[in-house]
Amino acid sequence: MTETKVLDYGKLPPQAIALEEVLIGCLLIDAGVISRVQSIVTENSFYKDGHRMIFKAISDLERAGKGIDIMLVTEKLRSIGKLDEVGGPFYVTKLTERIGSTANAEKYAQIIQTQFIRRNLIRFASEIEKQAFDETIDIADTIGLIGTTDFGIPQQLKSIKEIAENNFKEICGKVNGDIDIYGIQSGLDIDKITLGFQKQTLAIIASRPGMGKTAFMVTLLKYFNEKHIPAAVNSLEMSVKELAMRLLINGTGIHNEQIKRGQLNAEELAELENITEYIKKSSLYINDKSGLNLNQVRIFALEMKRKHGIKILLIDYLQLMSGVYEKGKIQNREAEIAQISRGLKGIAKELDIPVVAFAQLNRNIESTSRLPILADLRESGAIEQDADVVLFLNRYEKRGIMEYPNGGESTEGAMDADIAKHRNGATSLKRLVFDKETMTVKNNEPISW
Repeated sequence: MTETKVLDYGKLPPQAIALEEVLIGCLLIDAGVISRVQSIVTENSFYKDGHRMIFKAISDLERAGKGIDIMLVTEKLRSIGKLDEVGGPFYVTKLTERIGSTANAEKYAQIIQTQFIRRNLIRFASEIEKQAFDETIDIADTIGLIGTTDFGIPQQLKSIKEIAENNFKEICGKVNGDIDIYGIQSGLDIDKITLGFQKQTLAIIASRPGMGKTAFMVTLLKYFNEKHIPAAVNSLEMSVKELAMRLLINGTGIHNEQIKRGQLNAEELAELENITEYIKKSSLYINDKSGLNLNQVRIFALEMKRKHGIKILLIDYLQLMSGVYEKGKIQNREAEIAQISRGLKGIAKELDIPVVAFAQLNRNIESTSRLPILADLRESGAIEQDADVVLFLNRYEKRGIMEYPNGGESTEGAMDADIAKHRNGATSLKRLVFDKETMTVKNNEPISW
């Protein structure tokens, strides 16, 4: 953008050329000013082309550890062929003539940055309007721009001193029992290791098909419902109707085939009605639209956080999602999955909640008798990299292996929950029970802390 550009509706964009001149003058007479304003403005913050070039030259000299004054900056601009473009040596010298003090340099920088943000907002609004009129563009992608556009708002830098002090206070609170150490718990034995699903983390729960991922997820939802924990689910594989049916079966303890066939006596029907009424009061929110992309999942999560205060987001399952493509750019599946896993981690941080994503493993695990390993995660090593927790579900019985390797113990009805990665703690394997009649995952014994 140049200083002569006029907006479509006849107005000059927001700018503060006079303050740009003063700020650059401050930089030219006091080399220490650059360190004071670097966290506020960048070269792009300046409206006038020449001022951007001069600021860049000053920044380059500072990064190179060289001095900053009128002569050095002029020579730098001459060496890169920009001196005449900025107005020559006379203009550079003239910028220092009005400077009596550099005390207010930060204030000048803040006003310049505010005008830059205003210009960005105007351009952004124009782009949103343009895309909203274009019916060939997915509206979710347009809405997604709102959360991914950098308006030029400076980052809020945090002092390590302040963070260290807050961390110490948090630890003291845990020691004194004033702060709960647990995240969103699952009600299963894995909580002994993970202390629940923690805020701002991405947990991956992976297995081959038929190992019990959906049963595991429904068990989590049942527990969240019992504890009145608001939760949102993106169910890309199973419909809301199917999920609700699984919750009913899970809640009653009645054989799933009896319920599906309607073979219930009066007592069982009454139990089913009680569970139905209980589920109707739940704080579970399910989106079963298939083929969702990363932006659509983010928009759904933001809306559920705003409207219902969700504490956790579940995705079933990661490989059924799609990424966000740039126009005309072909993206391979591995890169797309990497984008999705990074995006889900970003959602966890943005909403300050745990995100739990179910995922598929590679087929080659089926030809072995071993437990899954991180390399078995399907389509991308980025999933392993981005995840804070990776938990593998395995049922040897489902794989036709009726005794545990090296142990001889029966695998009937057993589910292994193997925490193979735990960024903030230990790894461990917990043996759970898979009830085929009710499609339920249970603990071997009640949890005792």
